[in-house]
Amino acid sequence: MEESEAARRMIDLVMRLSRYARERSPGFLVVPQNGERILDFDRGGALLGAVSGWGIEDLFYWDTEPTDPEWRAGRIPYLEMLLGAGRFILVTDYVDDGTGYRGRNLERIRDFILEARARGYIPYAARTDRELDRIVIIPGLQP
Repeated sequence: MEESEAARRMIDLVMRLSRYARERSPGFLVVPQNGERILDFDRGGALLGAVSGWGIEDLFYWDTEPTDPEWRAGRIPYLEMLLGAGRFILVTDYVDDGTGYRGRNLERIRDFILEARARGYIPYAARTDRELDRIVIIPGLQP
C-alpha cells in the first residue's frame, strides 16, 4: 500500500472515531499519538479540525541522549501547525534514568521540561525503561 493511501485510510478512521465519540460525548478528546507527518495528507484540514491535540514521544531526547537537531527540526513544524490551530501538544520524553533528582539526571529532566514549555507544549518526563507503569512526580517540576 502506498503511503498516501495508508494516510488517507488513517485520516478516515480518525474522522469516523471522532464523529462517533463526539456524538455520544460532545467534549470527547481526540489525541493521536506520534505519526504527525500524516498532516501532510490532510487535504482541506479535516483531520486538523477533528483532533483536540497531539501526543508525541522522543522529541527532545531519545532516552538520556538529545535527539538529532535536524530530525527534531523536521517534526516541530507539524507541532507548530497544531498549536497555531489551537490544539495542545503532549510531549513524553523518556529522560528520567531513575537515579534520583540531582546531578545530570535532574539537569536533563529540567532541560526537557523547560524546552517543551518554552514552545507551548505540555511535557511529561517519563522513566527511561519506557514502561509507563507509574506516574512520575518530580517536586517543583512535574506534579
